[in-house]
Amino acid sequence: MKKIAKRNVTPFSIVVFCLLALYSTALFIVLFWSVCSSLRLNDAFRAAPVAFSGFTFANYGNVAAAMEIRVSSATKVSYVNLLGMFEYSFLYAGGGALIQVFVTATVAYCTAKYKCVASSIIRNVVLVTLIIPIVGSLPSTIDFLTTLRLYDNIIGIFLMRISFCNTYYLIFYAAFSRLSWEYAESAFIDGASHLRVYFSIMLPLVKTLVATIFIIFFIYAWNDYQTPLMLLPSMPTAALGLFHFFQNITIDNIPEKMAGGVLVFLPVFIVFVAFRNQIMGDLTEGGIKG
Repeated sequence: MKKIAKRNVTPFSIVVFCLLALYSTALFIVLFWSVCSSLRLNDAFRAAPVAFSGFTFANYGNVAAAMEIRVSSATKVSYVNLLGMFEYSFLYAGGGALIQVFVTATVAYCTAKYKCVASSIIRNVVLVTLIIPIVGSLPSTIDFLTTLRLYDNIIGIFLMRISFCNTYYLIFYAAFSRLSWEYAESAFIDGASHLRVYFSIMLPLVKTLVATIFIIFFIYAWNDYQTPLMLLPSMPTAALGLFHFFQNITIDNIPEKMAGGVLVFLPVFIVFVAFRNQIMGDLTEGGIKG
C-alpha cells in the first residue's frame, strides 16, 4: 500500500488556503449570479437584481440573433452570424494553440537534451526577448503579412504562431531537463530514431504540461479580439462579436449582456472540462530525474 507523505501545517499555509478558498467562493458566486441573471428578463432583473425565479432562454435567442458582423471585401458584402464566429474562433484559437505548443515544446526539448552552441544561443535569445519589451509591432506585422500576401488570411496568423520566444519555453525546458536520458538510450539501442524517441517517449511524459499550456494558449487566443480585428477583418471571432454586441446593445439591458458573456464563455469551459484530467494529473507521471 502506497504511503502518503505527511505535510506540516503551518499558520502561513492555513492563511493561504483560507484566502484561496475565499477567492474561489467569490468567483463561483459571481459566475452563478451571472448565469442566473442571464436567464431573466430585463424588467424582472431591474425590479429584483438577486432572484432565482422567472428563468427563460429568451435572452440567449436575442443575443444569437443580434451577434452578427458585416464583412465587406472588394467583391462582396456578407454577414457572419454567431455560429460562424464560433467556427472562426475554434480555427483561430485551436489551430494557433496547437502550432505554438508544438513549436515551443519541440525547441525546448532540442535545447534541453542536445547540448551544443546553438542550444545556448537559442536559450539566450529567448531570455533577451522576454526581457526587452516589444512595442509598436502591429504596423510592421501588417506590412509583413501584406508583403507575403497573407493579410486577412488564417495562414498568416498560423505563421505568426511559429514562435518559441515565450515564458512557456522555459517551463518546457525545465520539464524536459528533468527527464532521464536513459529512456532515449534504451530506445536507441532498439533502433528507434530521434523523432521516434521524441514523439513516442519524451513528449508523452510531459503530456500534462502540454495539455495545460495548450489550454492557456487556447483561452488567450479565444479571448483575443484585437488581433482578429486588425489582421483578420473577414474572419470575426466570438470575442470580436461580443465586443461589437456590447457596443450596440442598450446599456441598461444587463441580462442580455450576461447572456452574451455566457455564450462566449461556454466553449472555453467545455474545452477545460474535456482536458481536466490531463491538467490535474501528475506532471512527472512515469518520469525520473536525470
